[in-house]
Amino acid sequence: VGLVSWAMASSGGIINQSQGCGSCHGARDSAVTVSLSTVDPVVDTGQTVTLVLTVASPDPTHVAGSFSLEATRGAFASGPGMRAISGIYLTHTTAQAFVGGATTWRVQWTAPALPGTVTFSVAGNAVNLNGRRDNGDGWNTASLMVQVDGECPDEDGDRVTICDGDCDDTRADVYPSNPEIWYDGVDQDCDGNDDDQDGDGVPVGQDCDDTRAAVQTGCDGTGGDTDGPHDTDPVGPTASTESDSTDPEGADEPAPGAEDAAGGCAVLGGQPLWVGGVVGSLGLLRRRRR
Repeated sequence: VGLVSWAMASSGGIINQSQGCGSCHGARDSAVTVSLSTVDPVVDTGQTVTLVLTVASPDPTHVAGSFSLEATRGAFASGPGMRAISGIYLTHTTAQAFVGGATTWRVQWTAPALPGTVTFSVAGNAVNLNGRRDNGDGWNTASLMVQVDGECPDEDGDRVTICDGDCDDTRADVYPSNPEIWYDGVDQDCDGNDDDQDGDGVPVGQDCDDTRAAVQTGCDGTGGDTDGPHDTDPVGPTASTESDSTDPEGADEPAPGAEDAAGGCAVLGGQPLWVGGVVGSLGLLRRRRR
């Protein structure tokens, strides 16, 4: 009589057993799967969400499922085939029949008033309903964590709230530290910059090499200084590397064509453009003196 009474009591639910059913149903069965999930891993304080709990087994002798679920905070609601106890505990009211080797409960839980992490722990039992406490049943466990936010909701579900620096809480691909995709019009990492990859203060439309901070403008070779915005006429993808030498004779300049061979300044007839200009000016002055 005592054994029957115990079996009936457990079949109607049990709490404080979320770590396992070994005291009554033998050893853990790795073939039994228990899952607990929600579509809202980040919720607001006071928000009610649905948790989906499933117990499954490939053993054909397992014909029904039961569970013991608890949360560190918040409150469960009783529902069909389930009863809540003291808010943080939920258990079955009767073993629920398997369909296709599994059974599922949809659990309603309301988040607490204070933000923080809530941990759920559950033990699920696949039973054969033979009325014997340790013969032929199989159990396993699962857990789930949910983040509860106060005045900082996470509408896009990227686990980063506006209080944590999410600059667009409508897009899950936008949050601090997310890799930036340059020039696509979206600020993925929330640093306010999508068009200046090298960070030199000159956007890509004006910077002829936006991968080098030392090169800002001067792609046509007439700017004379790639470290400053002296040339505002970028004409190609190759950045100017012309020297800032002030020697009128060009004594400090490299040999004609040397910079061009290195992918630098524009040239004319094998000489840098400015050399041709200096030579022409000197010839004009000599004619006038004559």
